[in-house]
Amino acid sequence: MSFRISKTPTCYHCDAEGTGREHVPPKCLFPKGGDWSGLMTVPSCVAHNNAHSKADDYLKFLLGAIALNIPGAITSSAARSVVRLAQMGSGNLHKYGFHRNGDVLVIDNVFSLDFELLSACLEKMARAIYFYHLSGRRKLLGDLQVWPLFIPIDPRIAPELASAVATVQASTAQDFEQHAKLGLHQDIFAYQVFEGPGSVAINMEFYRGHRVSVMGVAEQAVTRIGAGNAR
Repeated sequence: MSFRISKTPTCYHCDAEGTGREHVPPKCLFPKGGDWSGLMTVPSCVAHNNAHSKADDYLKFLLGAIALNIPGAITSSAARSVVRLAQMGSGNLHKYGFHRNGDVLVIDNVFSLDFELLSACLEKMARAIYFYHLSGRRKLLGDLQVWPLFIPIDPRIAPELASAVATVQASTAQDFEQHAKLGLHQDIFAYQVFEGPGSVAINMEFYRGHRVSVMGVAEQAVTRIGAGNAR
């Protein structure tokens, strides 16, 4: 563990000065037009402020495409994003389960998950939540293990992964049953933070049912004294 004096609030993700604010969760997950007062934000440097906007949109798309009971405004917004990609001639349509056949946009029954892009968003959120939860006193800077539990895993194709996911799903469900959820707009997003000897876990829940667990090593959380309040 290391300690360092900081005269100005620094970025939740590095030691650079926090010149902007990063929303956690991404603002794109909130339907437009609602009363979303009190959204969580953390200080962010230029490099990390909105650096993962593509990853945020990918998370929104996956929730809209895979999860149930998503607000219609979010599903519609995710669909419009894919249409815009098609209009721009993007070569990344396959990541969203689409391909072009001449002038026709075709929906694929099966598509490969871009785990790296999804993880970028969820790791960013976990680091920001941790920083926010501890009022800017500590940062989660080490490597993180991401478990997007709302993604279905076919045990016939990946039996070991499916078994591991089921174990984490059960543990996370128990956490949410036994401990309070945090967050002002829990219909959209709720979270939990657990820190014990040698480990940190951040649980997230989107739209009251679609969960993620992100795990890290406690010794890789660095304390900042005088970093200011994250809220």
